[in-house]
Amino acid sequence: ACVTVGPWVSLVASQGHGYALSDSAGKYRYVWDQVTMIEAQSKGLSYHEAGKRLTSPGGAEHDFIARQGNKWKSMSRPDRNKALADEGMAALLRYPVADFLQALYRSQSQFFFGGGAGNWHNLFDIGAQSASAAWFTNAQDDLWALLKNLLGGLPPLGLAFSAMTIGFAIAARGLGLLGLIAFLNKEQRGLLFLIVGFVAYFAFIHIFVGNSRYRVSIEPMLMLLMIGGFDSVGRLFRRTT
Repeated sequence: ACVTVGPWVSLVASQGHGYALSDSAGKYRYVWDQVTMIEAQSKGLSYHEAGKRLTSPGGAEHDFIARQGNKWKSMSRPDRNKALADEGMAALLRYPVADFLQALYRSQSQFFFGGGAGNWHNLFDIGAQSASAAWFTNAQDDLWALLKNLLGGLPPLGLAFSAMTIGFAIAARGLGLLGLIAFLNKEQRGLLFLIVGFVAYFAFIHIFVGNSRYRVSIEPMLMLLMIGGFDSVGRLFRRTT
């Protein structure tokens, strides 16, 4: 790990961002993406509306920059990004716990049950632009209304791809839950601890941005749980026949 990460950390540091895995611009964007997500869901806004609200007078990001006065003009780009990242973390902590839980619930639902049908929509050029526009321009606090608007603009083939991918994700998670129970019953707790820890890390590292494509890194673990679920269902079927 050191051989792989060391040169990258050194490169980031040489560009004035300190010893870290990402530069200050990446940290700034990551933190304020989280603020935008929780702002949108807590205020019933679209992502675009939330982003505009935060960067307009009265918004957290705009007002922070305004408070810096002339000092802001003399700061380097890395220093600006670092200051904004720190302010973004402070802004996140000002939201009520209930808003945190709501945004986290939404993020995890999207992370584990999102089908990723957008790739098929893009491949066949079937409603990809309208789906993307619906996702970013509709209010985020009502998931079912958002999905209705999202799917409503798709042609039949696009709906079929969406149903196929979401259906697979739901079935896979259900079988995975059975697999998790099977591992517990077989007292394979060491393996289960490894799987759950690995999955939990990649599930929560994105915080409120739980896009289904971020699930790629843990799909092997999820498929292992799904295989355990298949085995449990097969054993049950054999006992009843």
